[in-house]
Order: sequence, then C-alpha cells, then structure tokens
Amino acid sequence: MKHVVLIVDSPEICQVMSQVLENEGMRCIYAHSSEDAAERYRAYKDELDLIIIDDALGRSESVRSEEGEGAKLILRLSDSGPLKARVLFTTGWLADPISTSELKGISCNIVLGKPFDAETLVRVVTSILEKPVPHFIV
Repeated sequence: MKHVVLIVDSPEICQVMSQVLENEGMRCIYAHSSEDAAERYRAYKDELDLIIIDDALGRSESVRSEEGEGAKLILRLSDSGPLKARVLFTTGWLADPISTSELKGISCNIVLGKPFDAETLVRVVTSILEKPVPHFIV
C-alpha cells in the first residue's frame, strides 16, 4: 500500500482528493497548514511514498509571491536530509511556474496545474509512484 500525505489548506478539496486516492488503494494522511504538515512529515517520513502539496498553501487567491509557500515548506522539510518521498506540487499559477533550481536534493518535483479531475489525479499519481525514487547527491 502506498502512503501519501496531502498538504492542502482546503479541507473540502483535501477530502475529495483523499477519497479518490483511497479508492485506488492508497493510504492518505492530511495536513492543512505548514505546521501541521511538518508534524505529519516528522511522524510518518519513513512510510511516505508521495507528498502532494499545494504551492499556494496558506496564501490568498489574489496574492502571488515569487516563491510559493509549498516550495518553502518542502525546502524546510528537506533541511534534515534529502526527502525519501516523491513530491507532486499542485498550482493554479502555471503562468508563474515553481522554480526547481532551488529544489535540488528533492526526490522528484512535478507540477500539476489546477483545475484537474479525479482521472488526471490518479493517472499522474500512479505514474509518479511507478517510477523508482531518484537518488541525488547533495
């Protein structure tokens, strides 16, 4: 069974995503804030296969900073060493893509544009989980 942590500040969206992935046989853990996500990550980091994180975590829809809160959180989580889990970013800001240059040492960084449907979510997540975790020298 694959273990996924969903880091999405909307409980409703998180619930729908979780139901979709659980119907595919995955175990989902939720986090709705950076602090909550850091706690969940520390508690389950050895079991996690995938982190799905909203790059706009904790930010108003009308405000876009240069670096998303999701990217900042992933960098903080990787401070203690490379992440063992793959990372899937979701964003509604594809015109202003997440900079991957600062995400060195992260097992995988993929961006899924919003909105997306259940079929797309399953297809992308399955594709990510089927590939071996890349190992980086940091």
